[in-house]
Amino acid sequence: MSTLKILSMSTAGATFIALSLGLGIQQTQAYTLFNDQTTFQNQLDNFIVDDYESSGYLNGDILNQPGLVIHTNASMSSVLDETRYQSTTTFEGNGFPPGSGYNLIVARGSGNRYCTGCNGSFLLDFTQASVANALGVFGAGFDILADTDYFAHVTFGDNTEQDFSLAGKNFFGITSDTSIKSFNIGLVGGQPTIEGYIEIDNLTIGSKSIPEADTIGSIVAVGFFGIMLKKKLAVKKA
Repeated sequence: MSTLKILSMSTAGATFIALSLGLGIQQTQAYTLFNDQTTFQNQLDNFIVDDYESSGYLNGDILNQPGLVIHTNASMSSVLDETRYQSTTTFEGNGFPPGSGYNLIVARGSGNRYCTGCNGSFLLDFTQASVANALGVFGAGFDILADTDYFAHVTFGDNTEQDFSLAGKNFFGITSDTSIKSFNIGLVGGQPTIEGYIEIDNLTIGSKSIPEADTIGSIVAVGFFGIMLKKKLAVKKA
């Protein structure tokens, strides 16, 4: 089964941008959260799903054994060359050199999943993905396959940051018009930890097309003439 799945979704109708022109269009909030994969993916025009089944994930540069493979940060990131992985804990005393990373591919039941420990924290950086713009991706999310009391510390394209609890969730997804640079999975504020537990799968990152200039112009024109028509009708009634 191919791990790298690049998909395209056509949107029904034009994508509306909130313009402060008094057209009666509400401004889009800074971000939108999703609790299921399908609804989240429907917001994206192009996206990549990493199910950790690529053969490259089975060739770790730290450890290779049935059901458990361990990669350094560089090795883990190079498999698909999309998301940049960074284990934010080194598990000193376990025989691995500091800074080596501790990225695990664990085989359980129907397939592979990713974790660091699996009681360790980690950073997922999306800024160099093929579906990213200069500020990051429009949307990112993943399935949560094990109980956790961790947080997703999200850094947006405008460098603002916010924490989101992952406790009790089966899926965490978020989209933002300001783009998303990274997820830091761990404690509040992105602080590292080796307490707690998390395993993820089907990491999804994606983009959303921006309407072309003529489409935006048409939206503005329709709104403007609508306002003028309302004014004319109001004058006639008066």
